[in-house]
Amino acid sequence: MRPWTIGKAWVRLGTLGLVGAMLFGTAVVVNASGTATGQIMACVRNQGQGNQGQGNQGQGSQGQGDQGQGNQGQTSAKGGQQGTAEANGGNVGSLLHYVTSAAQCGQSGETLLTWNVQGPAGPVGPAGPAGPAGPQGPAGPQGAPAPVAAAFTSSGTYTVPNGVSDVMVQVRGGGGGGGGADGTAPGSGSGGGQGGWVEALVPVTSGEQLNVSVGGGGTGGGTDPSSCASGSGGGASSLGTAASTLVSAAGGGGGGCAFAPLGGSAGTVTVSGPATGVQEHTAASGAPSGPGGGPQGFTGSGGAGASSSLVTSGANGSGGLVVILPVH
Repeated sequence: MRPWTIGKAWVRLGTLGLVGAMLFGTAVVVNASGTATGQIMACVRNQGQGNQGQGNQGQGSQGQGDQGQGNQGQTSAKGGQQGTAEANGGNVGSLLHYVTSAAQCGQSGETLLTWNVQGPAGPVGPAGPAGPAGPQGPAGPQGAPAPVAAAFTSSGTYTVPNGVSDVMVQVRGGGGGGGGADGTAPGSGSGGGQGGWVEALVPVTSGEQLNVSVGGGGTGGGTDPSSCASGSGGGASSLGTAASTLVSAAGGGGGGCAFAPLGGSAGTVTVSGPATGVQEHTAASGAPSGPGGGPQGFTGSGGAGASSSLVTSGANGSGGLVVILPVH
């Protein structure tokens, strides 16, 4: 038997490894381009080195035959026996077999070989450029409506919005009417007084209904060539519940006739608990034989008195006002 050489063994191993990857590639995945991927493991058994046994040639002796009478001696050559040349070489055995885990290479003299081993992760590359903006998302749910403020120039009701625990209110009474004049009298009618004016904070509950009352302006006093009349007072404005009035402002008084030149009085205010007063404004009285209290034409101002030379009636007072501002 021709002995194996190390070079040929490795040639054979390379060939077997290629064939094994093709035929026994349970750990091999071949993609569409024909390239093997995935980790491959195999155990290789090292080939033992044998020694060539040496055989000894036996030496034979030529036998001497005696020539006898009539008989030819037999030449006997007893040759030495040919020694057996014995080569006690190492066992070749199975050189390579594929495995699925390193633990299967447990026999003495086996070496683990691997192919397509996953290397360590490389460093993180730089961040790529930002992508384009995404599409507009859907609209969010409808938010709660904003608390509703209200301004009343006439009487009505107000419902407290959800989430509101207090309201700030401003209440103004109506202004008084101006006094009339007499064509025979030397003077003019007097001005009506300004209505009361107050701001207050009122505790409320969501859904509660508040009653609002707005006072009108007083009527100016009439006149004629021989007589005159005083103006009437303005109406009161208020805010409250069905049980009680919480904030109120009285109307201004009417101005006097030219025969009694007295200006109309200013309106007063009242705040009852649980409401609390924030600011009470000072209302103006009407002027004798002159203008009404407060800025002319302004809400809650008194009307001016009539002029005797024109023989006219006194001016009407301005109506009141109630403003409600929700507070969270």
